[in-house]
Amino acid sequence: MLRCPALGPSPTKTCPLRELLKTVTDKARPAVDGEDVPDFADKICSQPSVSFDTAKNRRNAQAFEYGT
Repeated sequence: MLRCPALGPSPTKTCPLRELLKTVTDKARPAVDGEDVPDFADKICSQPSVSFDTAKNRRNAQAFEYGT
């Protein structure tokens, strides 16, 4: 389960699609550029948390399974 970095009680980013909670402390956070906001919000932008198949998203995946 993963969630948007601009969501929750201690967000690490600010995003125009997400509203910060009132309990969040005021500190400098990097913001998402308006140009980087998708035209159509994906699941991670509209749901509290999303499941991903991490095996499909690995950049440096081994060509063969270990021990074969």
